[in-house]
Amino acid sequence: MQPSMPQQGQGPIWTATSSINTESQVTLPVPEPSTPAAALDPLPRSAFLPETVKATEGLTHTALTQPFVVCLTAFLMQYDADWGQWWRGQKAKVPRELVPAYRFNLEARHAFVRTQYIKAIDLVQDLTSGLSLMELCAALYRGAKGIAEANQHLTVLLALLPKAQQLECRSAWGFTPTGVMSRGGPAVHADDVAVVLGDGFHVPRLAEGISAAYDPLNEQHIIEKQPVEPAGDICHHFSARDMTRPQPTIQPDFAKDMVILGIAGAIAVMVTSTALMPFDYVKVKQQVNPNQAPMMETLQGIIAADGCWGLFKGWGATMMMSFFCGAIIFPGVEVGKLWLTAKLGAAFVAKYRVISVLSTTAFVTFISSLAMIPWEIVKIRTMATTENLGNCFSVLGRILSEQGVLGLYVGFSALMTRNLVYMMSKFLVFDFFTDIVLRVFGRLPTNNFLLGVLSTIKGMIAGVFSVCVSHPPDAILTRMNQDAKSLGLVTAIQSIWETKGIAGFYAGVITRGLWAAGTVAMQFLIYDSVKALLFAALMLGIA
Repeated sequence: MQPSMPQQGQGPIWTATSSINTESQVTLPVPEPSTPAAALDPLPRSAFLPETVKATEGLTHTALTQPFVVCLTAFLMQYDADWGQWWRGQKAKVPRELVPAYRFNLEARHAFVRTQYIKAIDLVQDLTSGLSLMELCAALYRGAKGIAEANQHLTVLLALLPKAQQLECRSAWGFTPTGVMSRGGPAVHADDVAVVLGDGFHVPRLAEGISAAYDPLNEQHIIEKQPVEPAGDICHHFSARDMTRPQPTIQPDFAKDMVILGIAGAIAVMVTSTALMPFDYVKVKQQVNPNQAPMMETLQGIIAADGCWGLFKGWGATMMMSFFCGAIIFPGVEVGKLWLTAKLGAAFVAKYRVISVLSTTAFVTFISSLAMIPWEIVKIRTMATTENLGNCFSVLGRILSEQGVLGLYVGFSALMTRNLVYMMSKFLVFDFFTDIVLRVFGRLPTNNFLLGVLSTIKGMIAGVFSVCVSHPPDAILTRMNQDAKSLGLVTAIQSIWETKGIAGFYAGVITRGLWAAGTVAMQFLIYDSVKALLFAALMLGIA
């Protein structure tokens, strides 16, 4: 294996002065589809490395072999406390969509750690690329002074260098070959010397049983073949040979992602629907009132007749609708885009982003609507009448007994049209709003409070826009189901036109717009918060 020649460094080694950017994903020898990006944090300072890289323009630095850098990375993480803490902190870099796979799948967890270790090796190669071997060895020797085990491992690092580089390194140490002498047995090839990666982001270390001996015949240190601790569930080996092997692709666990995101979505929609249900009830009353009373007048009439609790009439049906909406649509859109990315590639999905957002939203909205429509019918029937029809299950049973199963899908075409237009426009605006902000302001805020404000504004705009384009089908649906005897689609349209004219199709639009602005803004805010808490909880108790 031929090591690639490092680039000459200029300026402090702790700044990005070479070809590898610590903020971007390092290109790995992994076939498509690749593991989602998880860039490492910038490397910390180390007492084992020099503070600066000397300006040595025109000087050709000695290339470090890959086996040396692989073990040097583990050495720094094992003996430098800051580096060990840095490595353990990379657990936070597990992409959210991979958290279930990382938590429950041992092979996926090992594969992700190996992928991140490769990136760490590349960063270490970058940091040391501006140093001469003597500068590096002198700094390592100073840092390891007084640490017996670290000095033993330094000898292993020495044995991983070619003979000429060993002489240069011993010169920097003022080192005279003593200690363990070779027994003349076969030497281990440097490419096979392994470090041990734990089950998760435990600090890497040299595998037990690896030791260096001095071969006086060839005047160099070698790694002698000895029994090495076996790999298992709690650890796995990594050597220089793994640098060129394709690493396993880690795919999201779509089923577990759907469950977790479904819980977050259901909570978000049910909470927001409860909080803003009075707006929805007032909107329905405005739509069924032939006099087109203003919002405040309608609100006062409801409170006068039924009290404040009257604003929550139909809450049970609303909760059933909200559950199916949150548990299917929110995770469906998110996981659907992940699935498309896994199947078609990130570049293809990015190129046809509008189509991917609209297609995934339309598909999951259609599926969820099949479960939501019966409860929408129950909700409208409950809200539109002044009678006390009982709880939502009683109303459901009454519709089934009077009209059969088809009675639960009266106005299916109008409701499905409304849901599709509403959801597709909502998610499309929400998805592209960030792009608009970047075009206008050039950058996104970094303050958490401002990011929360931005998310709220984004949700409000998405809600209002989606209401404007989907309100006529909503008005038609309400008219079809406001009476005990449901109307047909054409009859409902004619009824609205004859009694209220074109304005009838937008009756209650302001009320529904206020409802949607608050609902969508709160939904995404709560959804993101609950989702973050659930994924964080999954990572507890595992490295």
